[in-house]
Amino acid sequence: MNCLVAQRLLRDLGYAAEMVANAAQTMERHCRQPFDLILMDSQMALDRRAEITARLRAMNHVRHLPIIACVTASSEEQRSACLNAGMDDVCVKPLHLAQLRTLLLVWLPPRTVEEASRRDAGTRAELQSLAELFGAGFGEVVAMFAADTEARLLALNDAACAGNARELHRLAHALSGSCASMSGWRMAGLCRLLHLKYLPGNSAACLRLLNDIGSEYRGFRMQLDHVLRCQQLAEPNEQTAAGRY
Repeated sequence: MNCLVAQRLLRDLGYAAEMVANAAQTMERHCRQPFDLILMDSQMALDRRAEITARLRAMNHVRHLPIIACVTASSEEQRSACLNAGMDDVCVKPLHLAQLRTLLLVWLPPRTVEEASRRDAGTRAELQSLAELFGAGFGEVVAMFAADTEARLLALNDAACAGNARELHRLAHALSGSCASMSGWRMAGLCRLLHLKYLPGNSAACLRLLNDIGSEYRGFRMQLDHVLRCQQLAEPNEQTAAGRY
């Protein structure tokens, strides 16, 4: 049932999705037409007899194949086991639309200008809904989010440089939540990934993620400012129209 629901949700998000039952079918299907991303049940991922992750990695020489483990409980033991087995990320069943969308935004970059434009349009539509929700107070919300995010980004860099894993995990978790609240789904996903995978001594991977988070924030901030500016430009027209009645 989890597979059927995930397959339908992925198709609703605009992706072709195929379901396979075991490691042998996965290898056969990937040989015939390589997957762009694999969601794998943790039991299959951790089956040392199949060693499916290593075999898939050995086949994929052209580009990195994202493999995401689906677990039944978000325990530290399960997460660590999946990451140590070579998984790129971990998600918790049952899968839902927002979770899948965030995973895809993190692990499947747009391949065409049209796809990137569709993603940007989707983000703007969500931000416009937020602007309508807050009305004239949306500017204050944007200013608060920007100040909070920029302070946390600086603090994340400080924690990474100091090797302070506890503080970095705390900041990444908090920033992921605030970004999700503002519909910054990809940034939220990157922060969640930083929280999930950061280990002291793995500074290179941490710095790459921090750079990706900073770059994503700059793009998202431009989207926020655009929607805010459109709202501000529309306000006088709305007031004028209201005065005619």
